[in-house]
Amino acid sequence: MSYNLFGWNAFNQNKWKRDNIIDKIKDFGPTVLGAQEVETGGGNGGSYVSEKVTSGTGLSGGAGLNQFYDSTVVEALDNEFIIPLVRGYWMSMTRFRHKATNVEFLFFNSHWKHGYGSEQKKIIADAIHAEREKYSSPPPTIFVGDTNQFCMAAELEAIKYLKGEEGDSPVTFMDAIAHDKGSSYDGGCRIDFILASKGQWLRVDSFIDRDGMGVHGSASDHAALMAELVPVAGGVGLSA
Repeated sequence: MSYNLFGWNAFNQNKWKRDNIIDKIKDFGPTVLGAQEVETGGGNGGSYVSEKVTSGTGLSGGAGLNQFYDSTVVEALDNEFIIPLVRGYWMSMTRFRHKATNVEFLFFNSHWKHGYGSEQKKIIADAIHAEREKYSSPPPTIFVGDTNQFCMAAELEAIKYLKGEEGDSPVTFMDAIAHDKGSSYDGGCRIDFILASKGQWLRVDSFIDRDGMGVHGSASDHAALMAELVPVAGGVGLSA
């Protein structure tokens, strides 16, 4: 799951929205959630918002206060860190182990600076590639986040690069919600994504939950993105 929590608004100015956001997360019951804007404003209040999410959903907290996970399903291994993007924006990474199968996978969550797609796409792809290269066989990888590439990011250079549609990205992803071309943000823009490393996942289901979306809505100004993905042995999986 990927969700911009609209923290400065929903966890500060209009706290009545907070419960709707937390209920949305709890109802979906994600194994892993990458969240953005986990704050109360000005980059502050991350611990407060993180605690509200964990106490309200039953999820455990992870890397940089912006990743959450179901500890009954996966174990977060000792490989968590924050990767700087542009002007204070970031990407976080956690290596997880699925307890029932012992399959390990990498989960990257990100919040991009508005614009700067050309610069940030390289930072992201190179950092993910470097992490995957540490293993004898690159582990299944998920990349999520709020890209702030306006207005329809799938048509712009950064996402096309990460998907291998142009340029020479060292790691190639597929859009896990490619069937839905609609918006994920107030104003009709699709700027939020769940990307899965090509050939390593099967998509069971995925969708964009727009209920309550918008500055004047009842939840976040972003939609919640959901994807049920299964890693595939032998690397034959999601390719379209």
